[in-house]
Amino acid sequence: MGKIVLSVTPETLVPVIPRTAATRLRPDASYVVVGGFGGIGRSICHWLAEHGARHLVVISRSANTAGKLESLQVELHSTGHNVEVTAIGCDISKMTELKNALDEHARARMPPIKGLIHGGMELKDSVLEHMTLTDHNTALAPKVQGSWNLHQYFASPDDLDFYIMLSSLIGVVGFASQCNYSAGGAFQDALARHRAEQGLPGVSLDLGIVKSVGYLAEDEATKTIEALQRHGFTALSDDDVLSAIGSAIDTPFAGALTLGINTGPTTGGHNNNNNNENSALKRDLRFACLEHQ
Repeated sequence: MGKIVLSVTPETLVPVIPRTAATRLRPDASYVVVGGFGGIGRSICHWLAEHGARHLVVISRSANTAGKLESLQVELHSTGHNVEVTAIGCDISKMTELKNALDEHARARMPPIKGLIHGGMELKDSVLEHMTLTDHNTALAPKVQGSWNLHQYFASPDDLDFYIMLSSLIGVVGFASQCNYSAGGAFQDALARHRAEQGLPGVSLDLGIVKSVGYLAEDEATKTIEALQRHGFTALSDDDVLSAIGSAIDTPFAGALTLGINTGPTTGGHNNNNNNENSALKRDLRFACLEHQ
């Protein structure tokens, strides 16, 4: 039987598989989830509980917070998580409402808020020609003013361990009939970078299509999903989103992170492989050269 001799010198480089550190949250802290009663929001609450959170604060505009709170608590307890969930009904785009609600949380001697995930949104889709000012501002409110109000409330370096906004790829690449939503997402990306530059935690996750949970899944928006896929968006599962949130918590000063896009349309490959005549880039002669790369 032959022998193998290994010779190792100080200059030898040995490839290793790094150990992935599991995200652990503080049981003596509260974590805020804006929009936590939606499909993605509920999944986030479960994920936070699985990773050590014991006190959750769900902020929602909905007037029926009591029924949704009870449902979420039943879900969490049924999976064995001993989590205290508090519901706050307020409009985060109105600073007075938000400040009063969060100040009340502090006066109730609850554990201090150390993490924030902002998943609030409002869609008012329409082509720009027909979009009213009210619809434009309604979609912007939670993304722009809401994000800014949260930023101002948690503006000290020691306030939060993480500040995460669930944004959208729409803010990066645009999409017909969603210029208002696109502007809101672009603002969140800029705000995340601004916070990071100020030494404050800030991450904006530009998500593609989330098919398993959330608005598109719950509203069965098949045509919208198909249109987004034609423009290069790829489908994400809730596990993909939760994994991205874990990464954002572990790298809280990362700024804007993008996931859920097929880069093929920008290089021509996706269009050629799928014979996609409807691609916006393919119809634009300025990008015709990409078809031949």
